[in-house]
Amino acid sequence: MRLEYDFRIGDRDAGTFVVLDDGAQLQQMVSFQADDGGQYENRYAVRSLEGRVTAYQVGEGDWIDCASLPPDHFPTSAYPLLVRSGVNRYVAIDEETGMLSPRELEHLSDRVIERQQGTPIRTFHLRDGVIVRIDWGGAVSSLRTASEA
Repeated sequence: MRLEYDFRIGDRDAGTFVVLDDGAQLQQMVSFQADDGGQYENRYAVRSLEGRVTAYQVGEGDWIDCASLPPDHFPTSAYPLLVRSGVNRYVAIDEETGMLSPRELEHLSDRVIERQQGTPIRTFHLRDGVIVRIDWGGAVSSLRTASEA
């Protein structure tokens, strides 16, 4: 599946966010212009098997093996797997630093709220099981198109 989102900072259309998910590998790319005028592009990829993350990648870097980690450890870019599976708690892996932090997911009928130490980090709005809006806590992405890839 290919999901294309806009990427807004405040009221400003800043760029795009694309998610490709073939069931075994999840790829994400955000391209945006920051308030300072700088252009940024971030790429992440996650490999999974039966809902468990086996490795992740930042940009064109090396794949980082996760197969030996406890099953509740997920890189933050694996959020589609977490939202889909109904996980309530997990240990977030910051892909850039490797830092670990416990997070909670509150599943409501039409959204999932992700919190760290009680503070909302991201909110995912759902329609028919598809994430249609993501509040990143400073930026917002809204689904523009969804297609089978």
